[in-house]
Amino acid sequence: MKKKLLSLIFGLLFTYGYSQKNYDSFVKEQELKNLYRLSTDEYNYLRQLFKFNGIPRYVVIDKNGDVIDGDFPMHNFDVLLEDILKKHQ
Repeated sequence: MKKKLLSLIFGLLFTYGYSQKNYDSFVKEQELKNLYRLSTDEYNYLRQLFKFNGIPRYVVIDKNGDVIDGDFPMHNFDVLLEDILKKHQ
């Protein structure tokens, strides 16, 4: 499974609603990577596209940019990951 995980990328989205200071502090404390800071318009576009009203929201997207699951139940990540990898290699 370790080899398969190398093809996964986890991204985290932020809006400009966070102050730069709070954003920088949070990123440093959590040692985060693959971050995308969105404008309000970009955030609203994604809310409409994926039909979400709150955060966190987990969306699984394949390597071609197609949505596999628009409302992924992250609490079942360990159980569902193997199945996703088998179906979308």
